[in-house]
Amino acid sequence: RASLLEALKGGDSQTAPAKAEVKSAGARGDSMLERAKRDFQFRREHAQRLTVFFADVVGFTRRGDSVDAMTMMKVVRALYQITLPVISAMKGTLVKKTGDGLLAVFKHPLNAAIAALQIQKKIDEFNQFKLQDQEGFNVRVGLNTGDVIRSEEDVFGDTVNVASRMETSASPGEVRLTQATYDEIREFVRCTHLGNIEVKGKSEPISAYSAEESLIDVDRLVAEGQAGAERAPTA
Repeated sequence: RASLLEALKGGDSQTAPAKAEVKSAGARGDSMLERAKRDFQFRREHAQRLTVFFADVVGFTRRGDSVDAMTMMKVVRALYQITLPVISAMKGTLVKKTGDGLLAVFKHPLNAAIAALQIQKKIDEFNQFKLQDQEGFNVRVGLNTGDVIRSEEDVFGDTVNVASRMETSASPGEVRLTQATYDEIREFVRCTHLGNIEVKGKSEPISAYSAEESLIDVDRLVAEGQAGAERAPTA
């Protein structure tokens, strides 16, 4: 609990026989062992436990058939003007833009959930007070927490795939998350259990939740973190 809140503020006997078998296998065994070592080293260097954040504009492709290109560009610009500052403020990392959406990762699940809720709130405000020449839009957000592989400015793995499925299955304006993310944030964010949902690529249904509202004073925690950073002695 404390580490999540701080994140918002800042911040044997079987070994020998195996070796004997590898040695007797000759070059083929050595090759298999080397591949296993390389795979292990790659995962150790690149595998991280993160919360994956997917967001995209609802119905963007369909709207392109009836709305001119300039208007669509304004929607995308508004999307990034709203989402990117929030992701940065919540200490997330933008992985890539996807045209009408984005992929980001967060070290702490609570930061990801708070960022998603704030983004949906800001988009609601944008739609309410938009100028006459601005097009309103809605966004779906999907979250999942687990091990991912980070390589060459991208992320891979089942955790990423499931987060994407959460996003595509969400309703407009919804933040949909998995059991893994919910278990980490349940004390701080009110969520509604949606039951088990079928997810493409998974043999078993996945338990899903919809994030509704934050149960903590995020602005106060962030302010405390900023104040603490200003008081910290410099080298």
